Amino acid sequence: MSVLTDHPHIENSKDAYSYDITEIGPFEKSSFTSPNSSHNHKQGLDKRPPLEYRATETDEIAFEHHDTSEEEEIGSISNFEVEESISELGPLSFTNPPGNLHRVITACIWVFTLGCSDGSVGVLLNYIEEQYNISYSISSLLWLSNAVGYIIVAALASKIQTHLGRKSTTIGCIFSIVMYSLVSSGSKFPVIVLGFFFGGIGVGICVSQFNVFVSRLEKSSTALGYFHGCYGLGASVSPLMATAFVEAGIKWHYYYVILIGLMIFNTGNTYYAFIRKGDELIPWDMAESTNSTNVTVERGLMKEAIKNKLTWMTSFFVLFYQGAEVAVGGWITTYFRDFRQHKEASVGYIASGYWFGITFGRLVLTRLIHKLIGARRGNSLLAVSAIVFLLLTWLVPSLPLEILTITLAGISIGPIYPLLMTYVVSEGLLPRKIQIVSLTITTAFGSSGGAVFPFFVGLISQFAGTFVVFPSSIALFSATLVLWLSMPNTKYRNIGQTKLERLKHIW
Repeated sequence: MSVLTDHPHIENSKDAYSYDITEIGPFEKSSFTSPNSSHNHKQGLDKRPPLEYRATETDEIAFEHHDTSEEEEIGSISNFEVEESISELGPLSFTNPPGNLHRVITACIWVFTLGCSDGSVGVLLNYIEEQYNISYSISSLLWLSNAVGYIIVAALASKIQTHLGRKSTTIGCIFSIVMYSLVSSGSKFPVIVLGFFFGGIGVGICVSQFNVFVSRLEKSSTALGYFHGCYGLGASVSPLMATAFVEAGIKWHYYYVILIGLMIFNTGNTYYAFIRKGDELIPWDMAESTNSTNVTVERGLMKEAIKNKLTWMTSFFVLFYQGAEVAVGGWITTYFRDFRQHKEASVGYIASGYWFGITFGRLVLTRLIHKLIGARRGNSLLAVSAIVFLLLTWLVPSLPLEILTITLAGISIGPIYPLLMTYVVSEGLLPRKIQIVSLTITTAFGSSGGAVFPFFVGLISQFAGTFVVFPSSIALFSATLVLWLSMPNTKYRNIGQTKLERLKHIW
């Protein structure tokens, strides 16, 4: 176990940065090497062993028996050393370290597969209901079981991060393979529901890891735009593929055989990129974490994340946002078929227009909006425009205009999520040491919203009709707008007393 030894009596000395790093066992006390040692500061840095720490059961027992004086000896690296280390490493980017480009591509292929899964449910829902002879409310259990999986992952977020870290991405892919295998069997409906439960676990594990990795890159808004844009791309092509399947007379559940193949590829890809070659990222992990953490940091991450107000603000924001996004994408085909009476199978292509709009917004507009007006103002305008276009889709009973407005709604909805991640992670609203745990909670909430709210839409539609899709989505986006404006403003953190100062804080 590698630790950095410190001494309280040289804190203000000119040699205060001349520390030496030693290797100690879990039960040994650390020793201080004199600042006048023959080894200078640079040599000490060059010979410094990796500062990675993985808590083990033995370590935890040892720490429980340490006295106060011993804990005080275990210090953190000085700001000087952290800044020097980061300067030498260079910023984390698409090409630094060299394997990062492959990691970004790996994350994008994974999220593309997720989009192919999520975007197809709305198109296939009618055929699922026909095969099992079930109502809207019963078919909505698919989303509910998905949400249960996400919630379990959120509850175990700290343990997953502590014991598995980035290794959990491969395990998440395996859970997704289980889901697609069960669903592709076309077995009894409870088996399909169980499959969606395993899918919720798999996605919940992976998505927070990928979000944090991508958001740490130098051009985070561009990277997040690509990442979430690939989700929209998958969700755009999947209604086309799923509609082509059923129009050709192929049973709906065979569509998931394609997803099995994609996820098997993702499993091998994530293993190679984030586990076998994952050591490349360790210097950046340690350089960013040692300034604010010590060797006992693993213990209270979940507790600290739960106490952080921003964790809950972003969690409920994403809960409402993804709830509205998936509710529209999941029920829009049913809405046009049953409420607008467009009975032809090609009505499934309308969902592709919506998801294509989301893809276009994320890939093209995210970076542009962030550069021109910033994430805070950009998301405020996008949320308002999404509400307007959804309202027009609901109120205007003209198919060509509805296709146009639902596509424009998708374009407005698309950049909101990556801009949120850029604002929260890159601009320092969440402390670095709790980011993964906080964002695991956030993404679990978001994914749960993308499951729970479509479930409630289906439940209400059973009694009131599918028109409820749009008023419920408008209400959810209104809630996201209120939460967004309530978040701290990184440029105007102090709320003044005058109306102008308060307006600056909001805007």
